[in-house]
Amino acid sequence: MARGAPWLVLFAAYAAAALLLGADDPERQAPRLLDTLDGEARDVVLAAFATVAFAFAAVLARRWAPDPWAARAVGLAAISPAGFALSTSAAAPVAALLAAGTLGAVLVRDHPTRLRALGGAACLALTPWMGVAFGAPAAPVLAALAYWTYRRGRRLYAFLALEFAGATVVTLAGVDTSVAVGPAAGVDGVVAVLAGAPILALCALTAFGLARSRREKLARAIPAWREAEVAAGLTGIAVVVLAVTAVIEPVGPEAGVPLAGALGAWGLRAFPRAGAALGILTLAFTIFTTVTIAVGERVGWL
Repeated sequence: MARGAPWLVLFAAYAAAALLLGADDPERQAPRLLDTLDGEARDVVLAAFATVAFAFAAVLARRWAPDPWAARAVGLAAISPAGFALSTSAAAPVAALLAAGTLGAVLVRDHPTRLRALGGAACLALTPWMGVAFGAPAAPVLAALAYWTYRRGRRLYAFLALEFAGATVVTLAGVDTSVAVGPAAGVDGVVAVLAGAPILALCALTAFGLARSRREKLARAIPAWREAEVAAGLTGIAVVVLAVTAVIEPVGPEAGVPLAGALGAWGLRAFPRAGAALGILTLAFTIFTTVTIAVGERVGWL
């Protein structure tokens, strides 16, 4: 219960922000799969999806950085303006599916159980249903999951994982996906970068730390270090692919915020002083954005 308390607090904060501040950009529509819910119920469901996404991201971050670094990095991402934007966005279910699928892929590398392999593959295969373009960041993760499952001797699970992907492709090719899902409008690129600047800076520190680790060849001496590098590298690939996709297609880049927060745990651990400064900056951004929404100067978090 104690471990789940922070996520209950985060869920309450997201729900309160949506219900009390009304910080919901009308152009950022929820998936039509949720159209049967009224406005407030839909906001609560999206807040729950966002909370679950960050919870999975925290578990994922512990693959390359122990607590408190993992929890702090994901927490910073969660309380950032981009994190609050996710809680009212059509990308919230996608974020949860991506985080769960990436975690499943990383765990499969250690020990491919049925739940890890098939559960992770199912989550990744479902992402295109929230927007076809969201299949781009899920594809490399699903490929890695299937490959690692096959290499660990679970060939049937690897085959079924690929079958999930194939079924999604075949089904989406034969239906009008606009009937099933609503648009996930993108945001202004400059605004999105500014809102996520501290998290992006942490990811940059992680990239620098990973490059230094590769240069010093620590993975050769410490097997666990190699596992951490691989896990962080796969997460980084998903984040980069989603960012590139968001530039090309009108999808919500905030779907990658939980994974970016998890990735930032490495940078926060390696550069704690810089991480502390970025944390203060994140909190300042969030307070400023909350105030401007409360006084009516802006509609949404982004």
